[in-house]
Amino acid sequence: MKKTNPITLLLIIHFVFLLNCNGRVANEIHILHFNDVVNIESTQGGKIGGAARAAAVIKQYKGKDPLILFSGDAFGGAALSNYYKGAQVVDVFNRLGVDYAVCGNHEFDFEMTDTVARFKKSQFTWLCANMLLHDLRPIEGTSQSALIDRGGIKVGLIGVAGDWLESVGSSSKKIRYVDHISTAQRLAQDLKTQGAKVIIALTHMRLADDEMLLKKVPEINLILGGHDHEFIEKKLGDQLIWKTGMNWQSMGIITLTIDAPNHVGITARNIPIDETWTPDPTMAGVVASYTQKFDQSLSTIIGTTTEPLDTLRTTVRRKESNFGNYVTDVFRKVTNADISIINGGGIRSGIVIPKGPLTLKDIYDELPFDNRIVTLAVTGEELYQIIEHGFKMYPEQYGAFPHVSGIRIIANATKPAGQRVETILINNTPVIKEKQYTLATNNFIAKGGDGYPFLSTKPLILDENAGPLDFKAVTDDIIAKKVISPKIEGRIVIKGSQVE
Repeated sequence: MKKTNPITLLLIIHFVFLLNCNGRVANEIHILHFNDVVNIESTQGGKIGGAARAAAVIKQYKGKDPLILFSGDAFGGAALSNYYKGAQVVDVFNRLGVDYAVCGNHEFDFEMTDTVARFKKSQFTWLCANMLLHDLRPIEGTSQSALIDRGGIKVGLIGVAGDWLESVGSSSKKIRYVDHISTAQRLAQDLKTQGAKVIIALTHMRLADDEMLLKKVPEINLILGGHDHEFIEKKLGDQLIWKTGMNWQSMGIITLTIDAPNHVGITARNIPIDETWTPDPTMAGVVASYTQKFDQSLSTIIGTTTEPLDTLRTTVRRKESNFGNYVTDVFRKVTNADISIINGGGIRSGIVIPKGPLTLKDIYDELPFDNRIVTLAVTGEELYQIIEHGFKMYPEQYGAFPHVSGIRIIANATKPAGQRVETILINNTPVIKEKQYTLATNNFIAKGGDGYPFLSTKPLILDENAGPLDFKAVTDDIIAKKVISPKIEGRIVIKGSQVE
């Protein structure tokens, strides 16, 4: 029998050592990443995303034994989520084999008991290091960090969030924000002490906050983020910030290579999840079991629109929208208020509803939070400050951007935040700063949601117990009118704007 060359034998042993039982090279860590998934169903007419296509992508990469990581916003923010209070997403994530997730703001859209119940049902770990109960205890069902072994490499995971509590729903009064940078510094040092060779931060915050986090916490190799709802890839030296997008429009494929004692190489690419992927039939059945029950309850045609209704995120968070005009008109009509204001972040589906028949689901997709219409009194001076708040982040997409009825706003984008609103007109007459006006809005804003100043301290004239649901008020109006034709009317004029 021919003897094996000793050098060849050593090479074979070395190669086998580098492989684990799944065929993964021992000095490589593979990751599948996604963020901001408020829809388990596909979008854009069924052409893009959806949990069934995501399942097909994950199956294709299972041979690499990837870590499956999620960067927040799953429980709320869409009609289906509001109906099931996030239970459908937890079921899907469990079936997909998610390993770790960070808490996003929409995890707190409902009562804390609902949020905790979802955390407990999760067969993966929620990392929520700096969103804590008021006594600084962790939220039940969450952890701050994790240390895991991947083929002999110790990997540390941290979950931190930005200070978005002003945009949180029912649970906001139960939790508090703790500085994410000092939290991450402490946890990163702890993980390094425990032998972590790689540190990954799962975050749910704006890009500027992620950039500062990397600068202040150099131990972090990779930030996998959310909250920005768009694909972002940004390198800072050997460190990387990566955000995959939203609603499974794509999947992030990231490989970490430990090629020296203290060096971690990172390669990443985004895989579009489109019609080229055949939906996984088992997951498609799971999704259908949730959507069919929901759709049956909301499939009734209630009227017709002669105009396409623009609810695109790039519209409702930065400029006047004909749908925003229509909703605020309804608010003002049902309350007989002088003025109505709603936040662009409360208009949810991010599509253009085509002209033609409208169903209950069309409206519920846009107004899924079961907000109540309330009224309160504000002075003209306070109205200026309220509108200024809505423009403070312009031209960035901002959930507090105002949609209005009863007033016309003249703003100047070239001026600094806090000085952008030049004029507010009622019936072509400037608002009198000393005069009181009746304002109709939703109970979210009235409680100070999206950071609106003053309002949470003001007594309500029409309170939550008496005010109608926004969804019901709008659908009742469509049913009564049978046909609606909302248009852009120049209610919001922004001088010097570069936004088309």
